Amino acid sequence: MGATSQLAAAAVLSDGTTQDVTSVATWQSSDTSLATVSSTGLVTGIAEGAVVVQAAYSGVTGSMSITIP
Repeated sequence: MGATSQLAAAAVLSDGTTQDVTSVATWQSSDTSLATVSSTGLVTGIAEGAVVVQAAYSGVTGSMSITIP
């Protein structure tokens, strides 16, 4: 365990442009005993299993399923 992966979050703005919001999104792991996620989207595996990592920005949430081998 201890492997890391950097996630990214992007927002599509009303004018159609895309903005990187990785550093300002709110990140959350569904199970912090399996994986943690930093405020910048860096996921660190702690134990085997499956977790869902969510990023929220300006009222919109996106999620990703991650399996820790």
